[in-house]
Amino acid sequence: MGAEISASIAHEINQPLTSVLANAQACSRWLGVAPPNMDEAVISIAAHRAGCAGC
Repeated sequence: MGAEISASIAHEINQPLTSVLANAQACSRWLGVAPPNMDEAVISIAAHRAGCAGC
């Protein structure tokens, strides 16, 4: 039973961290092109903030 609880806790921690990382990478790609695509970067950040209940 302890392993199941540990796996559940790990999933609950990793899922939002993975989301934050994916969003940061997308934002970095939008800002890394020439010229930087500010509109897409702002949309990417706004989408993350909208889905982040505790932010």
